[in-house]
Amino acid sequence: MQPSRTVRRLGLVVCALAPLACNLADVFQSPGVEPVVISYTGDTVITRGTTVPLAIVVLAGGVAVPGPRLSVASMDTSIAQVTPGQDSLVALKIGPDTLTITFVSSMLTDSARTLVQPVRVKP
Repeated sequence: MQPSRTVRRLGLVVCALAPLACNLADVFQSPGVEPVVISYTGDTVITRGTTVPLAIVVLAGGVAVPGPRLSVASMDTSIAQVTPGQDSLVALKIGPDTLTITFVSSMLTDSARTLVQPVRVKP
């Protein structure tokens, strides 16, 4: 007995859509939490009266995050201040200070990742 034309067409459609349906599950699946590493690569000893750029690298799952959203704060703003654009550090007074660098991304992590970086202002 021969299968009907409709049954054959239905079988072809099912066979054609099966691989597509499997790939759609991957597209809509949540990527999950990535391991995040924050590294401060800028100057840690700064001369009083100078402004230096902040150099921070963020890796998520071993891959560099382009244009990461960061929050940078100085613990003692009388020694060093972060510029309003949070891209540079101004050395005001001689002494030790600490920068708190926080990576904010709800898509990649389950909580904000933070790096505490000591810096020192020299004469």
